[in-house]
Amino acid sequence: MRNKLEEYGINILGIDTDGMIEPLVSNWMEVRVNLQFPVEYGIWQATPEYMRKRFGRELLIVGGYDN
Repeated sequence: MRNKLEEYGINILGIDTDGMIEPLVSNWMEVRVNLQFPVEYGIWQATPEYMRKRFGRELLIVGGYDN
């Protein structure tokens, strides 16, 4: 399936995430899932800034702000 997506120029693959995702992000990025939404602030206080530092600009983020 990945080849078909690449054939059509689709290079953003996302997953709807909840909770503390940090331990999973590296694995998802290895299989080219590069968009996480939302990055939940929660009790672990994940922030987009921290996730960007940890995983680099290849990680695309939606959310991440405490309401």
